[in-house]
Amino acid sequence: SSDLVHKACLDPFYSCRLSERERHVANVGQQTNQHLTILRQWQSTKRLFTGERDPWSTGMSEQVFWKLDRAESFSRMHMKLVRDFTGNPHTDASKARDQANVYQPRPHSSGGEVAKTLRVQKEARVRDLQEDRLGDEEWSLLTAAMQAKGGDEQAADTVLHRQACDMITLMHTVRGEVRITSKHIYFFDSRPQA
Repeated sequence: SSDLVHKACLDPFYSCRLSERERHVANVGQQTNQHLTILRQWQSTKRLFTGERDPWSTGMSEQVFWKLDRAESFSRMHMKLVRDFTGNPHTDASKARDQANVYQPRPHSSGGEVAKTLRVQKEARVRDLQEDRLGDEEWSLLTAAMQAKGGDEQAADTVLHRQACDMITLMHTVRGEVRITSKHIYFFDSRPQA
């Protein structure tokens, strides 16, 4: 009797529920695509009427961003730039990279307060940099510990290859020697020390 109830009631219910879920997911995807298409159409219409020389222009030109066109040549090169209407100057990322806390003075603060705050921020940065450096005592402790520990490690660091070469930088060419050891690659400058 439970098999009959299962076949008569539950199987059609589960199949109907599955088809309804698929229909709902397809409908939501279609609705999202439709909204995105309408949004793009409105943005292009807005650009048409509010451009630099258009009827409702504000007189102020906006920042223009460019990106590579998706079309490729036979050698897979992108040959032209197209305007990127969703461009971003990435100011937050550049501030985070530079670790810059840009101070924006409050409108009611005086110039003296701003200068004092900037001076305090600069002193804090300099103090942080000085704390990060190793002192002479710490450096001597580190070298003594390395010498005490590293007798067998230095023996394992053997020169495998050495070759005279030139190191080319952006502005100069430096004559020297490359040494490849079992642990590191070294470049020694052969110019006379001044």
